[in-house]
Amino acid sequence: MRTLYRSVKGKERRYTIELVSSLFGEWVVIRTFGSSSKISPKGVIKTYYGNQEQAEEYLQILLLQKTKKGYRPQKNET
Repeated sequence: MRTLYRSVKGKERRYTIELVSSLFGEWVVIRTFGSSSKISPKGVIKTYYGNQEQAEEYLQILLLQKTKKGYRPQKNET
């Protein structure tokens, strides 16, 4: 799971990307996003893939897109 943060108009936004396998052999990329100050996320998007390689490729594309938009990991996160 990767969690990225960025500040927008003085408020911190959180974006989490997770890769999990389903009970049916599919791979799911789960994206959650919203304000860091709220407990529950504003949105959750699940995208299903037939194999792990496709899912990991999509996850890397998402990380690149979010980095270009200014999202960064917190300093204490690796």
